[in-house]
Amino acid sequence: MAYYMRFNFELKIIMKSIISILAVGLVLTACKTTNTARNTTGTDASTGAKTTVVDYIPERNLRMKFNRDFPNSTRVVWSKNDLRAYVDFKNSGGFHSDATYGFDGTLLENNIGMDVNKLPVSVKKYLNTKFPNNEILGVYTTRQGYTKKYIFVRLKNTDNVLFDFKGNFLNYKP
Repeated sequence: MAYYMRFNFELKIIMKSIISILAVGLVLTACKTTNTARNTTGTDASTGAKTTVVDYIPERNLRMKFNRDFPNSTRVVWSKNDLRAYVDFKNSGGFHSDATYGFDGTLLENNIGMDVNKLPVSVKKYLNTKFPNNEILGVYTTRQGYTKKYIFVRLKNTDNVLFDFKGNFLNYKP
């Protein structure tokens, strides 16, 4: 009986040691992940101000606003600078998308990825005429806030092309 009690006691110590080692491993893995944060220096397109974008975890109200605006999003990655919060994600259709928020939760802009096959006929015709040899890298519906809608087409080796939502050509964007 004494042998059984001693064995049971030693087994508990061994199990606690294994759990402690696993917990330390998880903490070290988490620290390694957070230390690989992205720091990117650039210029804010709307203000011209020099900014540094860093990965971060947004405040609860901003996350809730994003979840209401873009339900069923996956692979969500947040970053920010002094002026705005940015979020890259896969939309419910599985296409790359992004959104820009003010820190008060105001949606400033979003680019929602869409299927190339869903482009209006007039857009397809324009692209086939003007850019017959350029591969389409991505197609997005772009909104500023919740109102203006554009179709933004990213092309390989050339400027991007902007159309209104009816499919009329607007301009080129570098």
